[in-house]
Amino acid sequence: MSADSTTTEPVVPMPELEPVAHPDCRVCFAADRGRTAARTQQAAGRVSDFNQMITEHPHPDNQSGEGDPG
Repeated sequence: MSADSTTTEPVVPMPELEPVAHPDCRVCFAADRGRTAARTQQAAGRVSDFNQMITEHPHPDNQSGEGDPG
């Protein structure tokens, strides 16, 4: 095998980018703190849960994390 004719996959896959907590949103703030704690405890499933929470909850006009976004 020559180096010219083969390609290799990375040994360690690139991690997914995590969602960024929305500024001034209490839900995002709490989820970000929970995610940090879960990461410290090496609880990958919980980190994923908090990422999903940050991604999927609505951001209402008042940015309090409460109320109907529409």
